[in-house]
Amino acid sequence: MSLDESLHYWERGETLAAYCERYLDGASQRVEDALAKRDVTPSE
Repeated sequence: MSLDESLHYWERGETLAAYCERYLDGASQRVEDALAKRDVTPSE
């Protein structure tokens, strides 16, 4: 594998890692929101 090809794959990996991190952050936030709603008791 050439240096240029290696750099291409490394850059692609960095892009994918950033995408996955954003996706997981969003999923984590949705879980936190769902848990917060579960803990809220309705006012009577």
